[in-house]
Amino acid sequence: MYAAIDLGSNSFHLLIARVSPQGIEEFDRYSEKVQLAENLVGNGRLSSSAMDRAFECLHELRQHLSWFDVDGVCAVGTHALRVASNATQFVEQAEKVLGMPIEVLSGEMEAQLIYQGVQLSQRLERKALIIDIGGGSTEFALGEGSEVRLLLSEQMGCVTLRDQYFDRRLIRQSDFQQAEIDVAQWVQLPASQLDEYEWEEVWGSSGTMKAVARILNGLHGCGFIIRRNELRSLLADMLSKQSYSDLNYPNLNEDRKSTILPGIAIIMQLMDELNIETLNVSKASLREGLIWEMALD
Repeated sequence: MYAAIDLGSNSFHLLIARVSPQGIEEFDRYSEKVQLAENLVGNGRLSSSAMDRAFECLHELRQHLSWFDVDGVCAVGTHALRVASNATQFVEQAEKVLGMPIEVLSGEMEAQLIYQGVQLSQRLERKALIIDIGGGSTEFALGEGSEVRLLLSEQMGCVTLRDQYFDRRLIRQSDFQQAEIDVAQWVQLPASQLDEYEWEEVWGSSGTMKAVARILNGLHGCGFIIRRNELRSLLADMLSKQSYSDLNYPNLNEDRKSTILPGIAIIMQLMDELNIETLNVSKASLREGLIWEMALD
């Protein structure tokens, strides 16, 4: 039995699971919205309030982990800890609180582990593009079966986009339009790199993708997928609201409301630019990739 700890830019996660011939057998899962990347774009540093939330969550994670007898544990950090100027000081303190080393992943290694987690959990054999929208970055991984052909990590995420363009309380179409212009320019680079490749299916992972899929499933009973036309209708309805407190949709948690519109801005532009009509959403992601990695070792 293994434990994977993911210190993401938006949420911290703990997954405890075992690998069997049938796949990953989950024993326990714990997550908390920390938003480590909050205000990171403005000053390039992790804020004191974000670090306080992180240390409090790490105490909870350590206590949670102590309930289980695991054979291996791995803790990793992602975008916020790659780019923050005070990341080294934070990691040193975080390792003391958590009681174990923390590895800060490169963007490409993060994309590799995401691909591995989704590919093995979903048993993908065809050419697949996997997209993971995090709090501070978006990862792309393209491959066929166990063979990875392209790994990309780009600095655009739902927390950093929110901090740049969106009010925390009021919904304004002008905010969304400004964010949309930035995202449309940003998406050109990964789109140009993906242009020479072909894929047969597209999968999304991460909390943003899952949150959107849950809303659409609650509204349309469509399963765990995102259809472009349904997403466009959902977006129009959200932009007709006055405040984030009015976003009362099925399966949308309160702590996800402030980042759902920035997340949809990224998903919508990706689907438009890459001509994706249907996007499957996987419940597996980076944590499952880490579990597979430990089991293979």
